[in-house]
Order: sequence, then C-alpha cells, then structure tokens
Amino acid sequence: MNDFMRSGTARIGLAVAVACSFTLRAEATSLRLLDLPTMVQSAKRVVHARASATRVYWDEQRRGIFTDTDFEVLEEAKGKGPARLTVTMLGGRIDPIEMRTEGTPEFEIGEEVLLMTTPRPDGRQNIVGFSQGVFRVHRNPLSGERFVTVAGSVEDPGTGQPAAQAGRSPRPLATFLEQIRILASGAGAPPESPRMRLVPVPRGEVRR
Repeated sequence: MNDFMRSGTARIGLAVAVACSFTLRAEATSLRLLDLPTMVQSAKRVVHARASATRVYWDEQRRGIFTDTDFEVLEEAKGKGPARLTVTMLGGRIDPIEMRTEGTPEFEIGEEVLLMTTPRPDGRQNIVGFSQGVFRVHRNPLSGERFVTVAGSVEDPGTGQPAAQAGRSPRPLATFLEQIRILASGAGAPPESPRMRLVPVPRGEVRR
C-alpha cells in the first residue's frame, strides 16, 4: 500500500471514529424534588405494576427518541383505570443512535414497580416527578414478601441518611401502599413520609 492510500485510509478511519463517538450533551438543570404527599396529590393513578413490553421510536420531527413501556396493573393505591397502562419516557436506542436523559428511569421486562402517573393527551402516562415517581419492588426469596426501595435523593425519616444507606431497611410493599392510600384520602401525612432535596440533574445526551 502506497503512502497516498495509507493516508487516505487513515483519514477515513478517523472520520468514522469521530462520527461514531459523536456526543451531544444538554446543559445541566435542577430537578425540583418532591415529598411523598406532594407526589401522591399530583398523581392521578398510583399502582403496583409489572413491566410487560417496550417500544422505542422517533418523534414525528425525528429530533428525539422515546420509549413506551407497557405495564400490567397488579394493585391500585390511588385512582381507577384499565388493567394495562403505558408509560412514555424520553430516551432510548435506535441503532446507531442512543439518547439518554440523566435521571430517567429504565425498566426491565418482568420487573415490578410502584408507579405514580398522570395521563397524557394521547392516553399514555407520564411519571410524576421524573424518576421520583418510581419505586422498585423486590421480593424476599425466602418469605416471598415484597418490599420497596426509593430511588433518587430520598432521605430516611428515621435516620436522615440518603436512600443509598437507608435502603438497607426497605419498607414492606403492603405498608407503603397503605401509606399512599391514607395520603390519597386526605387523612394526613403518616409520620414516615420521606423528605427529598434538590440535586443538579443533566437534562440529557445523545450518543452516536
């Protein structure tokens, strides 16, 4: 291979590498974190549900990628509605482009979660407070009991520690659902309602 061909190949390889690694990042913003009574009040439905399917697609202007996740409703704590709901979130991957928004929850098929949602005009659902309205549900493999952990910057009201540490003593799902029902009824906030604080959250990034 002569020098011209080698230099041409190098230029092509560099161009491909630059194109494949192109990243567009949005400016950071501050996410207003909400306490539990506010989230319950804002939500139209609060459900314990299981993820059953996902779809990733471009918007009509092909400027953003969105992901729809279908959920099978297992139990309702606030509101009434169909036994299946669809949550729409910004972000996803359509090869070779991936778009992610920091703090946007992602779901695995078969995963159980507690969702706080509000309806969209198209009949799908938004999640209250971004990732704050998602509570991961786990099952004790020995007893079968379900319990919840809290995402984001939630502080444990007993210890004042961040959720990363407080999550070692998660709350039973049944207890948490009852707490939400009390809040939804307007009977007042139970003493264990979590507190949240403001944290900077980057709005998103696009990878190629």
